[in-house]
Amino acid sequence: MLGFVWFMLSLGSANLTAEPAGNHDGIVLTIDGEPYDLAIDAPVLFSGISGERLVIPAGQLASDPALASLQRQQLAAHLRAGLTTSASFSDLSGTPHDREVRPRSIRLDELDASDWMGLASALLGGLFGLAVWASRPQLPAALSYAVVGCLLLASELTYRLSLKFGIMTWPELSVATSLLNGIVLHGFGLAFVFVFLLFPKPLLTPRTAVAAAAASGIAALACVLLGHFIDARISYSVQMVEYLVLLALVGIQFWLGRRDPVIRPSLIMLLASILLGIALYALMVLLPVLGLVKASLDEDAAFPLFVLIYCGIGTAIVRTSLLSLDGWVRNIVLSVAFLAAILLVDIALLTFVTRQQEVALGLAFAGAALVYFPLREWLARRQERRRLAVVQHALSRAADLVFAANDQQRSESWRAAVEASFQPLEIETDPAAVPVPAIGQNGTILRLPSLGGAPALLCRHADGGRRPFVTGDLDTAAALIRMTERLIATRDAYLAGVTEERHRIARDLHDDVSGRLMISLHRSDTDGMRQDVREAMADIRTIVTGLAGKPRELADLMADLREESRSRCEAAGFKLDWPPDDIAEAGHPLDYAVYRHLLALFRESVSNALRHSGGSAVTIRTTLGDGRLSALIADNGTAKPQDALPRSDGGHGLDNCRLRARSLNGHFAFDRNPTGSTARFDIDLSALPLATDPGH
Repeated sequence: MLGFVWFMLSLGSANLTAEPAGNHDGIVLTIDGEPYDLAIDAPVLFSGISGERLVIPAGQLASDPALASLQRQQLAAHLRAGLTTSASFSDLSGTPHDREVRPRSIRLDELDASDWMGLASALLGGLFGLAVWASRPQLPAALSYAVVGCLLLASELTYRLSLKFGIMTWPELSVATSLLNGIVLHGFGLAFVFVFLLFPKPLLTPRTAVAAAAASGIAALACVLLGHFIDARISYSVQMVEYLVLLALVGIQFWLGRRDPVIRPSLIMLLASILLGIALYALMVLLPVLGLVKASLDEDAAFPLFVLIYCGIGTAIVRTSLLSLDGWVRNIVLSVAFLAAILLVDIALLTFVTRQQEVALGLAFAGAALVYFPLREWLARRQERRRLAVVQHALSRAADLVFAANDQQRSESWRAAVEASFQPLEIETDPAAVPVPAIGQNGTILRLPSLGGAPALLCRHADGGRRPFVTGDLDTAAALIRMTERLIATRDAYLAGVTEERHRIARDLHDDVSGRLMISLHRSDTDGMRQDVREAMADIRTIVTGLAGKPRELADLMADLREESRSRCEAAGFKLDWPPDDIAEAGHPLDYAVYRHLLALFRESVSNALRHSGGSAVTIRTTLGDGRLSALIADNGTAKPQDALPRSDGGHGLDNCRLRARSLNGHFAFDRNPTGSTARFDIDLSALPLATDPGH
């Protein structure tokens, strides 16, 4: 590439350039950067050339160097010798001018942005073609594709070289460049034809392909010579035929591979790229030359698009993870289509509406944008709706897995969830399970780990074979697995809670109800039996209330305890002293575990007084302050301090009270003296979680 740039700079130039005017009705003669408008046949007089005075029409100064007249060749030889001359002419207004014409060197800064963009794009295309061949050297189509890349580079080099031709250019160089450019363009089309004769499905044997390539090369060379020496339209017409054959081959390949899920994504990209490329080239070169379109597309604008299309075709040939860019590929294709649409509308406006390039380009951009942005938004929303539907369906299937009754149902539910998420053509059990989701075989398979007792799965060809598996599918699979694992953990926690609740109910029934009834069976006095039954029924009511799951207000609980304690004391012949207090006005919801412990503390303390004190009165005082509940239960019994500590029915009552108070962030104390016994406990309600009513 550096050598080519050096060769361009070494061509030499003059301070005089001539080119057709924009309306093609005149010539723009530029000397030292100052333009002059001349008629096509306006004479330009050059003096001092081998002692002669040369008169050259302005139109000949702007013609192809290969068509230069004898006078222009004499002028070019004079300038190439490093000599100067004087040019005399009159512009369209009749104003005479006399300017010096001298040779000069082409400077590096004269290569503008379009030159560097074209050269860089061509170099990128050539290197990409070689990279495709290096990645798939065993594939004949990859070799043909690399040849296309080299010819793409050569075509841009010859085009850029021709742009630097001027008055001093050798006619032989212009002829050679023109012939080489024609050979390159025909070779470009034929190489692409052979790409699709060999890919994706080979339509020729290797030996037949070599023979056909040789014959095609000879025919292309003949077309170039005929087009150069007879009529240029012959060569361009043959090129049009070549591209029509290319399009037909792409259609044949698409038809043959339409049911093959492995190559179908590549074929879709190939067909779209070829259609776009042929349309751009026809509008840029072929149709204008054949006279079917008046305005042509600027190659400086179109060539980068050609390179992008070329790289897209190579990506489809290689079929590596590059094809699995998913949203990136869609965005790139949409962007290229947007730019192509602007250029196509621009050509149509220039041909049929207006000849003003700025106006046409603005209208083309606005028209394409009015279609492109709504289309892009519609596609994004459509994709989002589809994704949400897939997620909802997959979530439903995952829930079936979580609550499946056996391994077979779990396996079926996991398979259904995977099918809803990816819609693969095939799903089978993976013989070699993987710990995390993984993509294999260039995106044709997706491997998923076992989950919740369901086996590992292997999926082939996403979305019914319309696309490969991509990195986004890995994210979807990971999210599905996390969601299912979270549901499984929730189920396990729910089952553990159910089991714990069952154990709690069984424990409460055994420790409280069963113990009281068992003792009641062995009592001889009727009053004692009745008291045991009352307490057992109270315990049952408490358990049933807890099963409802609703919290209880502290004030309501204390009111029930006061009434229950009064009833128990009257039945046992005791007097109860428990005056109303400010707790009746307090609002503090308590969940079942908390108020169950409070009930047990009060009941155990009152039971000890009624059964073991030997007294006749029970005194209860409760206070609530700063979130702490304090209670004192005292009797006037006459039991001696050395007597054994009381036991509750069915277990160690005082030890249980200490444990219950500790679980409520408090403490319990029991004291016995000659004048009676006292039970005290203090708990911190502010440190306990507030209960909420599940019904609200």
